[in-house]
Amino acid sequence: MEYKDILYEVKRPHIAWITLNRPDVNNATTGDTFSELTHAFRAADTDNSVGVVVFTGAGDTHFNEGGQVKQHLTKRPGTHRVHFMKLLDCANAIRNCGKPIIAAVNGRAIGSGNQLHLMCDLSIASDRAVFGQHGSKRAGMPMFWGSQLLSLYVGEAKAREMIYLSREYSAQEALDMGLINAVVPHGELYAEVDKWCSEVLEMAPTSLRVLKTSMNFKSDMLTPALYHARELIDLFSDAPERMEGTSAWVEGRKPDFNQYRR
Repeated sequence: MEYKDILYEVKRPHIAWITLNRPDVNNATTGDTFSELTHAFRAADTDNSVGVVVFTGAGDTHFNEGGQVKQHLTKRPGTHRVHFMKLLDCANAIRNCGKPIIAAVNGRAIGSGNQLHLMCDLSIASDRAVFGQHGSKRAGMPMFWGSQLLSLYVGEAKAREMIYLSREYSAQEALDMGLINAVVPHGELYAEVDKWCSEVLEMAPTSLRVLKTSMNFKSDMLTPALYHARELIDLFSDAPERMEGTSAWVEGRKPDFNQYRR
């Protein structure tokens, strides 16, 4: 596959780097981006020389701001289902990669960005990073492993707060609630990630593969919820409430959801 939205490189022996490379749009993702990510994570999985994978975003401000919302204005039942299938393929490639994946969160991780780092095994953040979901603000839903995984990380009450209220949290707040593993000064992020990679590479690779599979077992049982999510989101894709939320987001105005409360 020729990558247009991401970079894939082996920067030093046994470490593969996958970078969202759309800094002009805050590393926002499209269906094509997810297809490229799927291919890249599977390439790392099947390369026996790779022992650890780093996942990050290009630029100095954003890991991933979420999906490219403007594109959702054109999605209708059927087409949104196809788009979500690409997301599920990507999630499967990340969670079933037999190598530990470290998210190097170099900036804002909002929406799908927050969900993508959740699927990784470890998350190390710059002190400039910001985390959160924004689906409820625009009649969207973080059901791409967000609603399924968040409570396992931060507890049921905090997960509901994050998802229902679409608040944003600093890197330190994310660390304190158990959402990430470490916070470092912005300029030291990649050096710290490299240290963690070196430590991972001292471990037995088959042990890590078995342990990852075993530790994923509990949350793997939630996988059917993703297929329910695919159908529900698809059916909701052109509902008036959804279109109001998406249009308002694109136009930079506050949506009027009270018109749908009767």
